[in-house]
Amino acid sequence: MSYKFAFILSLLFVVQILILGGDIFALQVVYTNLDALGQTTSFRIAQAGRIDEATTMWLLSKNTVITCLQNCTPRFGDTLEFKLETTYDPLIISSETMTISVTRSAVIGYYN
Repeated sequence: MSYKFAFILSLLFVVQILILGGDIFALQVVYTNLDALGQTTSFRIAQAGRIDEATTMWLLSKNTVITCLQNCTPRFGDTLEFKLETTYDPLIISSETMTISVTRSAVIGYYN
């Protein structure tokens, strides 16, 4: 009888570890998607010469917020640094919503 009770208790720990693994996997997927958006956004900024309204609205449609960090009024050849942020609701890692961000830069006028 006690082995059944021990087995049931061990299943609780196994389930928690599986949920934690799923949380870490989902977090990696969100970060990878944010990184890909950062590369595409960098290309769009390099073409437009600034963070324009079309890029901002495109990112908002993907639940991502862009923030200019440095050199927000660039000229041709300047480097514009920006940060992309999105939120993630974890299952077990935290009880609060997590903010995931990446910082990227774009050279204005260089988009080959």
